[in-house]
Amino acid sequence: MKHRFIKNQLLLIVLINIATPLFAPLPVSRDLRNILSADVLQVSKLEEILQKLCVILDIKKYESTFDGGLCVYNRGGENHDNETIKCWDHPLHITNSDTTFEGVNIIKLKENITFKPNANTTCPVTTQQAAIIVEKDDMTIDFSGFAIVMDGQKLVPNPPATCTALSTCTDPGCIPAVHGVHIKPGIKNTRIISTQSENTHIRGSIKSFTGFGIYIEGDTGTSEQIDEVFVNNMRIYNCYNGIYAQHASHINITRTETNNNCNYNTVYGMQFMNVAELYIIGSQASSNQSCNNVYGIYMQDTSNAFVQDTETSRNMSSTTTVIGSTYGIYVTATNSTDSFANTIKDCKVSRNICADTANSECIGIYVGDDSAHNIIQSNLVISNSFAGTTNSPNAYGIRLNGSNFNEITENKVGSNANLATSGSSNPGISDSLSAGSTSLFTSNVSFFNGYQGKDNYNITFKSNVNETENFSATIMYSANLEGISTTPPVLGNLDIRKAL
Repeated sequence: MKHRFIKNQLLLIVLINIATPLFAPLPVSRDLRNILSADVLQVSKLEEILQKLCVILDIKKYESTFDGGLCVYNRGGENHDNETIKCWDHPLHITNSDTTFEGVNIIKLKENITFKPNANTTCPVTTQQAAIIVEKDDMTIDFSGFAIVMDGQKLVPNPPATCTALSTCTDPGCIPAVHGVHIKPGIKNTRIISTQSENTHIRGSIKSFTGFGIYIEGDTGTSEQIDEVFVNNMRIYNCYNGIYAQHASHINITRTETNNNCNYNTVYGMQFMNVAELYIIGSQASSNQSCNNVYGIYMQDTSNAFVQDTETSRNMSSTTTVIGSTYGIYVTATNSTDSFANTIKDCKVSRNICADTANSECIGIYVGDDSAHNIIQSNLVISNSFAGTTNSPNAYGIRLNGSNFNEITENKVGSNANLATSGSSNPGISDSLSAGSTSLFTSNVSFFNGYQGKDNYNITFKSNVNETENFSATIMYSANLEGISTTPPVLGNLDIRKAL
């Protein structure tokens, strides 16, 4: 009893010290201090005070189960309830048919979880493997600041332990793909989030999986498409890839990091295929690495996507033998009706590096291949380059390639391809349409790109224009033109504006 009293008294001292600055004007803080200073304090009275103070501070005590929810622990066994086994050796499979999840719409992590796929998980994997499989509508997976980490010791072959294994770019062979959270086709309204837990305010984490941290698997049939996925306050790292979504709509990713993911083959921080109404806000896809191509954010056949206040930086290809291109944000299409009306705004795209191999390229923001009617606005695109110049790789800040009717406005594009040599072409802003640009370029600042900082713009304008045909674009310099042909312009201040 004495030890219990001392422990509670110390806890009360800590709680009061936390509460006092917040509630100094209130009598509760002063009264609690007076009670604590008493010579004799009953344990029952102290516990009553602690409970009241926890209510005041909104400190919640989570039970093993709660209304509409289920807490999960790092426990093995068929039902993940064997306390003597400190890991999961098979997925937590959330389905309508399992009575365990009847009436349950929230799964809450109570501690860090280790997922150890069993020895039967060999390559190639015939069915998708994951730590958590969601096959039920209206589910929330709340990480509560905790992590799910994969231990791949039983996989055949065993995956490299860390990204440092890429230093030699030795092909490890086929590694079984195991995802962190897998949302199955046709599922609606899934939330993968991390609220504040009783012991931490950090993001929830998904780590060391050999597939994607989050895998959203819609399909082409109407009933098989996924609708409404919310990912908030999550961190995916040291996986082979970050987030994947296909044949889905209303995908919302906020305050989420997909950083430091790596593998021998192509790496994606985030990859989206046939997704409508995609929102990526206040997130990161940075420091991902591969011995092949690397994409911070990859968007194929997306429509009405909105990427804002998001960073894609320091992604890198390490290869010395094959094409190793690196892209901060990549927008592409199979045809012009599948990719349109995407907006990239207020993003930072910097210090991405491609390999020094033939035909490799590093591009901050790429929009191409029939994607149309996109807006690229107010982004900072700087210092995207290549590892060396021996094999003449290319680098661009913003590049349009076969893309029409876009608006490129108010971007700051500088110091890209700063290792470029004489005779190379590495423009800060480029539109490769040989017949002439159809896009609108306004109020962009492109500075010190390419060789000696002179390669700031490369845009072709339509020729043979007569009075019945509108110009596709005109060029306006707000700076003094004198000396521009011989010395790099200071900031350039180039305004390229489509004529009416």
